[in-house]
Amino acid sequence: MSSANSSKAVTVVEYRDKFLTLSRYAPDETDTTDKRKERFLNGLHDEMQTVLVNIPFADLEALVDSAIQMEGKLNQANENRKRRMMHQSGPSNTSRDRIPSAEDPTDIPKTAFTTRYGLYEYNVMSFGLTNAPAYFMNLMNKIFMNFLDKFVVVFIDILIYSKSEEEHEQHLELVLETLRQHKLYAKFSKCEF
Repeated sequence: MSSANSSKAVTVVEYRDKFLTLSRYAPDETDTTDKRKERFLNGLHDEMQTVLVNIPFADLEALVDSAIQMEGKLNQANENRKRRMMHQSGPSNTSRDRIPSAEDPTDIPKTAFTTRYGLYEYNVMSFGLTNAPAYFMNLMNKIFMNFLDKFVVVFIDILIYSKSEEEHEQHLELVLETLRQHKLYAKFSKCEF
C-alpha cells in the first residue's frame, strides 16, 4: 500500500489506524459494517484486494486480521524471492533452487481466483502474467455462459462432456464456433479427444 501523498509503503496496521481516524469525518460513508469493509478493502494493495474481495468477512476486524496475515505472507514471499534471486545468480544454479517445493513451509500460494466451483489457488504461478488465470477464467465464464454445467466445464482448461459420440461432436462444434466468434483459438496439439 502507498498513501496518495507519499511513495512510502504503509503497513496494514498503519492503514487501519488512519482509516479509523478518517472515517469519523465521513460517518455516512462508513455507517454500516458492509460500507466499512468495502471502503477499507478499496484502500488495500491490489494483490490483497484480489484475494480478500472474494472472502465473506463478518466484520471489519476479521478483514483487518486477514489483511495483516496476508501482508506477513507477502513480505515473507518477497524476502524468499530476493534470497532465491541472489542464490540463483551464484555458481550453483540447480533446478531445485529455482522450483518451490511442496515440503518448504515458506512457499505460499502465488495467486488465487474465483471460479463458479470455488476458490482456486496456485502453489506456483504457471503463467508469466500475474493476472492471467483470473482473466482467463472470467473470459471463459462469460463466453461459455450458456453452456456451463450443461456440457462444458471451464477450470484452467475447457472440458467438454457428452453422453454419446454424436452428441460430443455437436458440443465440440458449438464450443469451437463460440471460440471462433470471439476470435479465440484452441491449439490442436494441446487437445485430447
